[in-house]
Amino acid sequence: ITDENDLQRFLGEARTVNSIRHRSIISIFGAADTPDGRKYLVMEYLEGESLEARLTREGRIPTADAIPQADQRDAAREQLRIKPDELIVSLLPGSRQTELDYHAELFINTAKALIKQFPAAKFLVPLATRETRDQFEAARWRLGAQNLPIQILFGHANFALAAADVALVASGTATLEAALLRCPHVVAYRMSPTTYRLMKNKGYLPYVGLPNILAGEWLVPELLQDDATPQNLARALGNWLTHKDAASRLKHRFADIHASLAVDNAARVRDALRPFLTRMAESGPALQAAQPAAA
Repeated sequence: ITDENDLQRFLGEARTVNSIRHRSIISIFGAADTPDGRKYLVMEYLEGESLEARLTREGRIPTADAIPQADQRDAAREQLRIKPDELIVSLLPGSRQTELDYHAELFINTAKALIKQFPAAKFLVPLATRETRDQFEAARWRLGAQNLPIQILFGHANFALAAADVALVASGTATLEAALLRCPHVVAYRMSPTTYRLMKNKGYLPYVGLPNILAGEWLVPELLQDDATPQNLARALGNWLTHKDAASRLKHRFADIHASLAVDNAARVRDALRPFLTRMAESGPALQAAQPAAA
């Protein structure tokens, strides 16, 4: 590691991990320098198969198998040092910079609208790269939202979703992860107007969120393009927080989805997505041509 920010993140995460003292988290005993100045960590030695060996043996591990079926909320909150009674809202604006172009300000403005109704709310924002983190922080400053109780995580989307009471998720595989972690959520997405018009006219599926696709019905709200306004999104998130019985029923449906996917996961996901993938393949060239150069 040569970048000073990356180095501090490396050491900071080591300190955080070492303070957790959880049976599912490896212990870190210390950090030091090699003779040529490189940092390293001293960790406990674990017997067993490495992740690399399992991936070599099995290929990609299905998401439903990688996430335990037991409720992860308490463990995630313990690891993130969040009190059991704190109101947590996770914001997942996407993993790519082009997604944050459309979602960063939208999600921050949604948080500003939501906190008016739920003043005790705190927000977690897991971001995968330094570029997306800087992009989100820049949007936060532009909107004068420095005082919003937002904690940015370096990755750890699974912790953020497991710990949350509700989440706002950009459509994609994160919606499936939210379902498997039993997190009530709202799906939001914006894209270029040209691409959206093409996709809407093609009518690939009535749903875009993976939980809805797999269930074949509306489980979670989807607010897309012009419908994805801060007021609409805050209202939809607030509905899950206010109507706890509905949120509890949704969690049971998510648990059922998780259990079904854990058996022949790849085949079930493939079958559910087949109509969408077929239509995408048929019109792929048209969609690709419609993408603006900047996107």
